[in-house]
Amino acid sequence: CFSNRRGSIFSRDNFMLSLNKYCWDITAASNDKWEQCTKVNKTHTGGVIATTEGNSNIKGCLHECAYRDDCLAVTYERTTGRCHLRRSGSIGGASNGADSVDMDCVAQH
Repeated sequence: CFSNRRGSIFSRDNFMLSLNKYCWDITAASNDKWEQCTKVNKTHTGGVIATTEGNSNIKGCLHECAYRDDCLAVTYERTTGRCHLRRSGSIGGASNGADSVDMDCVAQH
């Protein structure tokens, strides 16, 4: 996330000198923010740019999304652990067992 979202971490003797704010906001989002932004049993309509597997929750999906500049939202299948990284965060229709979240929602204060 840090270098791909137009920022970087620079370290000198394990002391952090710089951090991308967008990535920090996603990483530091409160549980209340996650609950507010997660659309339960909904999918996004944005085109799928990648699908990953083995994720244990939607937060892990969004962190994978953060490593790609073209990813703006995710849809997470709770039963399979699949994560669909998407180009946009427009909410689509119902999807039993899948939740969606938009990166900009989580990063907003």
